[in-house]
Amino acid sequence: PLFAFYGYGISTKTGIEKFYLPEEGKGISGSLLLNQFVSDKGYIEVKMKSFDDISNELGHKHVDIVKMDIEGAEYEVLETLMNSKVTIKQLLVEFHDRFHPEEVKSKQITQLLNKNGFEVFASSLNYEEISFINTKI
Repeated sequence: PLFAFYGYGISTKTGIEKFYLPEEGKGISGSLLLNQFVSDKGYIEVKMKSFDDISNELGHKHVDIVKMDIEGAEYEVLETLMNSKVTIKQLLVEFHDRFHPEEVKSKQITQLLNKNGFEVFASSLNYEEISFINTKI
């Protein structure tokens, strides 16, 4: 397999976004979203691109696997993937419901994925990592 690394992250839109750094003693992961684990004072600006812009640049009409661990931003990005013309065979997602204690966002997005033909075929014991397969292709 061929792997390529690019100097940008995936988001709902192309542009520069604030990436908030973890608060000391509260974890090791930063996030595009302000949450209880990051500091609103410590951030870096990062280049982000939408899935469609990345796919267009790389000439992709189909992607076999999308692996996503984007620290709470996965919900909005997954919504945009459902509107893309690019077909995806598998989605491997780490959900961060702990960033949204007021609601279980993974349940809502799983329902949207199901409506679009994605079915769960594997999950971790704590249901944070879930693998979906597209049954429509």
